[in-house]
Amino acid sequence: MMSRTLQADWHKATFEQCINEWLPALLAERLPLVGYEVRSTGAYTYQMRLTLAAGDEEVTVIYQDLPQPDADGVFVLDGLRYVVVPYASSDELAQADVFCVGEQLLQYYQQLLSYQAPDAVPWSEALLRAWLPIERWMREFFGAEKGPLLDLPTTAQRLDETNWLATRQHLFRLYIKERSRLFTPGHFGRVCPFETPEGPNIGRIFPLAAGAAIRAGKVVVLDDQPAAMLGLEAAMIPLMEHDHPRSLLMGTNMLRQWLKPPQPEPALVQSGNEPAEPDFWCGRNLLTALTSWGVDTFDEGILLSASAARRLDYPRAIEPGDKMSNRHGFKGVVSRIVPDEQMPHLADGTPVELVFNVVNIHTSQSFGIVWEAVLGRIAHAQGMPTIAPPFVSPDEQALRAALANNSLPADGMEDLTVGSAGEPLQQRCTVGWIYWGRLAHIAQEKLQPWLRPQTGQRRGELEYFALRNGGAFENIHEQFHTCALTPQDVDGGPENAQRASRLAPQFVSLARRLAAIGIHAELTAEHQLAFQFAPPEGNVLELALPVVHPWLRDQQLTRIGAYSICRNLAEYPALVAANTHLQRILSSKAPESLARQALARLTMHVHAFCEALITPALLHFNARASSSARAVVVPTLDLHYDQVGMPEEMAWFLFAPQIAARA
Repeated sequence: MMSRTLQADWHKATFEQCINEWLPALLAERLPLVGYEVRSTGAYTYQMRLTLAAGDEEVTVIYQDLPQPDADGVFVLDGLRYVVVPYASSDELAQADVFCVGEQLLQYYQQLLSYQAPDAVPWSEALLRAWLPIERWMREFFGAEKGPLLDLPTTAQRLDETNWLATRQHLFRLYIKERSRLFTPGHFGRVCPFETPEGPNIGRIFPLAAGAAIRAGKVVVLDDQPAAMLGLEAAMIPLMEHDHPRSLLMGTNMLRQWLKPPQPEPALVQSGNEPAEPDFWCGRNLLTALTSWGVDTFDEGILLSASAARRLDYPRAIEPGDKMSNRHGFKGVVSRIVPDEQMPHLADGTPVELVFNVVNIHTSQSFGIVWEAVLGRIAHAQGMPTIAPPFVSPDEQALRAALANNSLPADGMEDLTVGSAGEPLQQRCTVGWIYWGRLAHIAQEKLQPWLRPQTGQRRGELEYFALRNGGAFENIHEQFHTCALTPQDVDGGPENAQRASRLAPQFVSLARRLAAIGIHAELTAEHQLAFQFAPPEGNVLELALPVVHPWLRDQQLTRIGAYSICRNLAEYPALVAANTHLQRILSSKAPESLARQALARLTMHVHAFCEALITPALLHFNARASSSARAVVVPTLDLHYDQVGMPEEMAWFLFAPQIAARA
């Protein structure tokens, strides 16, 4: 059984330490603070009362409805639930420092309050609120509002509420900022060795192990037993020792994607670690045959009976193209739904509810599926669930004895017939009850056409390299250039319009953004990319004083491009306001100390603007193609490869305007 209580107490603990200890100490360093008080006003809100000395008087400001977490670490803003994921400073988890919400909030405030207020400031309530807009800062911290991009992005995220397990796992998640290795010795006992995302975030995001906790900024091991090394999801997989780690990675990730049914149904085979929460159960026990059934089970195809489909009709009726998975990492696509009488039948006339190809078990090495089918058959015969904890599953001898005691075939296999009264299959196959869940990958939600590139089908790096490796350069030109043309990032007159005719829109946009901050980029006649420092031209914002360029430290910015792509950024108004503020201070002959502080503030906003203008995403292949669509392909008896296309309704949506134009 799991040794962990299902509460991530470090969220609440570090938050309270921040607002009760660290934040008042920081404010006292930066401001003439003489009074500080916080008190809870609700499950998710608190009030902060600040008092500053203003000469012989005092100024008090009360900030209402500031967000605070509940005991689980969940924040609520505008009715939406958030969590701040702790991050580790390195992948050496035995030594790494861990920054929870409290530490991240402190660093956030330290950057916003990077300088001390002058002694001569005539404090008033309005000035204090302008100096410390804490309500707005907190909304920006959670991403509810767009704010200046600071050096330390927070890990505040919308809480995953797909199902109970997804929510709980999100609260126990740990993010590793700097990763050089996928797994180190310090990971064992601290994070789950099987749960991590696929793709670029592999090895960067882990759930904490059941026997670990965050204490005083470190991940500590409280229980070093083998089962305590598992994360929340892995601990829910029975018979996991029979699955390949790759299958367990898939299985744990897909458990978070199971849709919630209207009525929960506990699994017949359980790990013993499941919580006493009715909402936890998201699957259905389906009588499953592990055999080939022609094209219906080709590759990862799944054949469903009509009875099984009725039990999986949430949130809408299941149909071909929808995806399902089990706990052992197999993910399949529903190929067909047929009447019960057309499904394979047991010798006693019982129709099978689901069929998938047994070859998938061998290719994925997820043999736990076979063990669950047999144990599920035994549990169903006994009329009660059976428990198979991780690393402690019954052996083959115990299974054979249980099969015999329940008058079931000694090898767990059956002679099936084709339909209710058809011919028997040539070979016996394993049949048993397996727990299946319906994934949040619904075919109807995938079918979508687009006409305009602003909302078209996305083409990224994977698509680019697939086309390049296949030598499909004309397709690359079409999808990343011709079909991706959009005027939103191309302004500045005929010159830019002419460049857009021969350069990809993404490059034109990037060059325009660089030009706004003094970097001129040009593709030469020899197809070489050349850069040089040059002040922006055309519509510009003249800076009150030169500012050191954030990336070219030997250069200074005297003006900033005021192009449409610049003015549309949330950081631009703050930059203009800081520049205007410095201009007024310089024109009013204010003390030099105020001018230095205003220049420092302008520099901060210029740098934040540059970071927001040029993001890493702009340096990767990315386009949205106009006149594009997305469809779903499923195995079927009468569809050939040369017939793969799109539904008629989508085709009319895409091509009707062209037909009408030619009519």
